[in-house]
Amino acid sequence: MFVKIFSSPTWLLLALSHAMACGSVDSAKSQSSIYQGVEDSGNEAVGLLIRDGLKWCSATLVAPNVALSAAHCFNGESSRPADLRIQFNGGSTSAQVTEVISHPDYSDWFGRVSNDVAVLKLDQSLSVKPIALATSKPTAGEPVLVVGYGYADALDVASFNGTKRKGNNVVGKVEKLKIFLPKPKDESIAQVCKGDSGGPMFGTRNGQLELIGIVSGSNDTISAKTCLIESYGARVDAFQEWLWPLVYGEASPAL
Repeated sequence: MFVKIFSSPTWLLLALSHAMACGSVDSAKSQSSIYQGVEDSGNEAVGLLIRDGLKWCSATLVAPNVALSAAHCFNGESSRPADLRIQFNGGSTSAQVTEVISHPDYSDWFGRVSNDVAVLKLDQSLSVKPIALATSKPTAGEPVLVVGYGYADALDVASFNGTKRKGNNVVGKVEKLKIFLPKPKDESIAQVCKGDSGGPMFGTRNGQLELIGIVSGSNDTISAKTCLIESYGARVDAFQEWLWPLVYGEASPAL
């Protein structure tokens, strides 16, 4: 799933220490989609980011005009992007991204990212129903629904065709800022893959989907088996003090 290829010689050092789930089909970067998942016609709040005409990363609508993605999709920068848009429902609904706000403490140490969260401000409010942000800590064994765009097959570039897919996994270990999904034990368990960076890890609380994690990547080298290993993402509840004012214009009620 998570492969980040760089055009400069530094790509090799980064790839050997960490593989990421973001990118495009050009020679500069590559990203990923749900492996061992199925095509998804629902989960309308999960969007595909298009950058300079290229499929880039996944994202989740969390307010009518705000989406969340991974900061590493933008190299941790905060700026007004020249050509970045988000599309939903196969492109029937879309908006321009007018501002990217990466977490101020985002870091990338030879591909090992921390605080990998970015807020995307859109040029209009959309009719797609947003997903609520989690305010409580995920627990080991909790069911997780992963949704994203990108590779269905780590070895098949053609499978990165903009199709949205979904699959089920569970929460593995939980760290202060990260949530992990364990390596799939069999074909019934899905895992994120190249192109899923920035996409959601959903949990169900009180009968409703909540965004509990944002896909970052894995700690594996670039290989054919990248999509069948442990993956991780940013814990949404751990960032609520920073996120809520940007998303909702107010402090989290859980704080």
